[in-house]
Parts: sequence; C-alpha cells; structure tokens
Amino acid sequence: ENKPSTIIVLLKNFIEGFDSFMGGFIFYTPDPFGSTIKLKDASEIPGVTKYRDLFYQITIPVLAIIIAAIAISKIGSDDAQAIKSFGMRFLITLVLFVTVPHVLSYSIQFNNLLVERITTTQQFTGFLQDYLDKSAQEIGSGEDPEKYGIPSYDISLMGGIFKSLGKFIVQTFLFILTFLFLLGSFVYIGFQFVIRFATLLFLGVLYPIIIPFALAERTQHIVETFFKTWFTFLIQQPAFVLGFAIANDIFMNILNAQGPTVGMLFFYTGFLFFLGGVNMLVGRLFGDAWGMFTTNMQAAIATRATTAPVSTRMNDFKRGLTR
Repeated sequence: ENKPSTIIVLLKNFIEGFDSFMGGFIFYTPDPFGSTIKLKDASEIPGVTKYRDLFYQITIPVLAIIIAAIAISKIGSDDAQAIKSFGMRFLITLVLFVTVPHVLSYSIQFNNLLVERITTTQQFTGFLQDYLDKSAQEIGSGEDPEKYGIPSYDISLMGGIFKSLGKFIVQTFLFILTFLFLLGSFVYIGFQFVIRFATLLFLGVLYPIIIPFALAERTQHIVETFFKTWFTFLIQQPAFVLGFAIANDIFMNILNAQGPTVGMLFFYTGFLFFLGGVNMLVGRLFGDAWGMFTTNMQAAIATRATTAPVSTRMNDFKRGLTR
C-alpha cells in the first residue's frame, strides 16, 4: 500500500532503539572502577575489580624486582644526585599507587559534569526524530512524500510500477542512499564511543602494572603514555558533544524555519561524519600539547641535573671566601 507514514514509523522505531543504547555511551562515561558498572539507563554490568586485583598482586613482585635491580646498580656509587633522584622516584611511585585510582575516577565524574554543562540534550538522534515528525505532519496535510525523501508508490499495483519504472528506480535509490548514509553515520559514531569506553575500561585494569615503570628514568615514558592515552580518550567526549550541540542548534533552527528537506538531511549527515573524526583532531591537539609539556619538563630536569653540581660548588666557594 502507498503509506509513507508506515515507513516513517519503522525508521523512528529503529532510531529510538538505537538511541536508547548508544546515547548512554555518547553523552555519559560509566565509571569502570566500581564493583558494578552503572550505565546511563541505570542498568548494571559486572565490574572488572577481580582483574584489577590480579594486576595488583602481579605488581608487588615486579616492584620489588625493579627496586632490587636499581639498588644493585647503585651499590658503590658516589653519585648522590642519582641516589636522590631514585629516592624521589620511589616516593612518587608510592604516591601514584595511592592517588591514581581516585584521580582516574574523579576525572570521569568531572567529564560527565562537563558534558551535562555543555548540553542538556541527551538524545543523539533527536534531530532525526524531529525531522521525521515534521515530515509526517506535512505528508498528513497533503504534501508529496518525495519532498522529504520518502518514496511514494503503490507497490500493490505492479502495473503502475512498470509504467514508470525509471521513477520507481530513482525514488528507491534516493531513499536508500539518503537514509543508509545517515544511519551509517550514526552507527559509525556510536561504535566509536563503545570502543572508547572499552579502552577506558581496559586502561582502568592495567594501571597497577604501569605505575612501577615510573621508578626508572628509561621506562618513565610508559607511565606518561598511559596518562596521555587516558586523558586523550576522556576529552574526546566533551569535544564531540560540544560540536554536536552546535550542529544540532544550527540544523534545528533551519528545520523550524524552512521545514524538512532532503538536502538538509545530507548536510546534517556530513556534519556527523566530520564530528566522527573529532577524536583524531583532539588526539593531535592534546598529543602536541602533551609533547611540548613533557619536553619542557625533561629539559628543565636535565638543566637542573647539569647546573646543580656547578651551583653547589659555587656556593661552597662563596661561603669559603666570606669566612
């Protein structure tokens, strides 16, 4: 039967089911450090505490081996600066063991609060639902469904199709192209955020075995890479939500002013694909900033290590002259 409203209902049912699951990852980051992990819709999944505890048990002998290896290498050494540096690293490692789980958990809570402040809209497919609602209203008032990308043909009258086979093919092609392209962008972005959560969950298990690498200067970059990866993945969400909120405001205003059109849907889909690549943009910006920060810190440490003996000798020389 020629009922475009039926097609609209089917599409709305699909995107509502999609939004109920994916929206909980796009606008919210579940905390992976609880005994149970609560999702946005209040459902719960088992936590990964037992795996984290396993890595804590592995960390203790690893930490003892690293300390023993460094201590053996320093036996008989008169380099007080190296011994002092090792003592500071050991103290920093102990502090990290105590603070890192709280820092990571609080960073997720802060991330969720920031997302809530950026936008109150918690529906990823809200624009498409409004588009379909307005299309259904216009079609119900007598407008041509083809104007809104909905095919209009009576498939029960096969003779009518064969009389205008070209129109039938074009309508079907444009309908499939328009909505599969749009739904493909939803799936593309949705899976990115599911993978993002899986990555944070995995990093939340690994950190006990990562922290001991801060003891050695040659392996400290492993700890730096861990924190860089964590905060890069974490900041991707507010960056995406900010871009999504801006694009949603723009297209909602156009939709309310001009009504639904297929061209608008194509441009909106283009914005979604652009926002799907915001993780690469954030990774590049955050990575460059992190690289500059660590380079400056390493340069400062190297300068301190080089100038400290000279400064000490100069101070001793000055004290000798004054006496």
